Parts: sequence; structure tokens; C-alpha cells
Amino acid sequence: MHYKKYSNLKWEIRQRLASIEAALLWKGRVNRKDLKELFGIGEIQAAKDFSKYHELFPNNMVYDRIIKSHIPSDRFKPKVLKGTAEEFFRLLQSVPPSRPDATIVLLNTLPSVEIVCPGERSYENKTLQIINQAICDRLKVVAQYQSMSTEVEADLILSPHALVYNGFRWHIRAYSEKHEDYRDFLLARIRSILPTQDIADQDARSDSLWNEMVDIIILPHPGLSASQSRVIEGDYGMVDGAYKHTTRGALVGYFLQLMKVGIGDKEREARVQQIILGNREELSPYIF
Repeated sequence: MHYKKYSNLKWEIRQRLASIEAALLWKGRVNRKDLKELFGIGEIQAAKDFSKYHELFPNNMVYDRIIKSHIPSDRFKPKVLKGTAEEFFRLLQSVPPSRPDATIVLLNTLPSVEIVCPGERSYENKTLQIINQAICDRLKVVAQYQSMSTEVEADLILSPHALVYNGFRWHIRAYSEKHEDYRDFLLARIRSILPTQDIADQDARSDSLWNEMVDIIILPHPGLSASQSRVIEGDYGMVDGAYKHTTRGALVGYFLQLMKVGIGDKEREARVQQIILGNREELSPYIF
């Protein structure tokens, strides 16, 4: 009944109400300022939107006077969104890195589109909620993690600061107190997790590999003919015979895996390999 009333609202109102629910679910709090900055609306309209959400879904949020924000109630259940990890990740993938503040526009009519993706991993919604809220609030978490390098699970105190998708799987970038270093941890291998109220001692600002930007140079395979090389140059948008990709030092290995370049690329058959890493020596501190 309430959802029918929601679906009958104007499109722009539905988008704002969906944003309120998304923030409640994944960030753990939302206020009028968030809505005003995201959609460029005024104080009165933002107040109306919160009133409308509460009218439609009265059991979903309560106001916390201490942090001056709305937070999920104990009876919160997604009403507008599916509330799944897959939905959250697809939302992240749909926002270009160059426009992190972009809003997602959902259209009623779309061309026929099919995207081939690797099989989806299994993620616990609660795990993702705790991690995402810890990142937002710069808090530590206690995670039970199963690495493939050890036979049993390990209890880790982590200070996560980013989610990372490598084209196949989701990781969290976090400082590990056990390892005394920043590492990537596969989200699907976190067996259990507990939030804490401990402020993270380490964050993205002290993660040197994360903050270091690195150029990766991709070249046509030297075994290709001149005509074949020109096709590859056009395919990758190369300039002066080279394609340059800039990424964080912590992500160099993931990009090379996706592009299938690096060790042994020159030795592989040219018509199959097609491209090679052009600055391997320069990148050796990050991958070898």
C-alpha cells in the first residue's frame, strides 16, 4: 500500500526518497544537508522529503538529536531499494571515477543491453554495512578472516578506508594491526565482523601506496605487423604508439591482471597477446 503511494510520486521525489533510504541502509545516517547538497534543493523541500519518507515508511527511521541526523530504526527494512550487496556494488560501478558525486538516473525506457560479467561472489549484507559505515566514520572493525595462505581463520583489527573492485572481486583496503601495514582483504573471505567505536589510528592519508599515482604504459606487441599495430593503437586509443593509464600504486597489479600484461607478455604469440607492458622496470616495485 505504502509502496504504491511511493510509485505514484513524481520521479524527482522518488529519487530523493530512494537516496534517503540508501543513506540509512549503507551509511547509517542522513540529514537535510546531505539531500540539499546532492540534489541542489532548499531547506523547505528537504524537510518535506524527510516528512514524506517518514509518512510512507514510519518504522524505518528515527531522529538522533546527538548527531543531528536520521538513523535506521530497529525495525528498518528496505522499502524502495532491494537492499542487497549486489545492488550496492552495481550502483558503485555505474558511477564513473571522474564523477564521484554523480547521481544515478533511472530511465523507464532503455535500449537492449547485455553485460557479460564474471559469476557474482557471495557477500553478507551485514558485513558490507558494517565496513561501509566504518569507512564513513573512520572506525576500526574486528574481522575474522580466512586467508588462503593459512589453514585457519585469523582475528584481525582493521581500519578500512576504501572499497576496491578489481574487475572480478570486491576487496577492502585497510590497515591491519596484526600485519602493521595496509593490505587488501577479499570481502567474501570475511567470515564474521564486529563494529567498534574505536577511532582508526591509520587512514587513507598515511597509506603511501594508495596515495601514489603511477603511470602504466601499454604498447602493441613488437611481433605485430605495422598494419596490425595500427589497428591495436586505434583499438586502445593510443597516442604516439602508446596507451597511458594512471592509477594508484596499490592498484597497479589489478590493472595489469585485467589487461593481461606483465611477465612473459613479449614471449607470448603476438597475434594472441597483442599488447605488452611498456614500462615494466619502472613498475617493478609495485608488482615484482
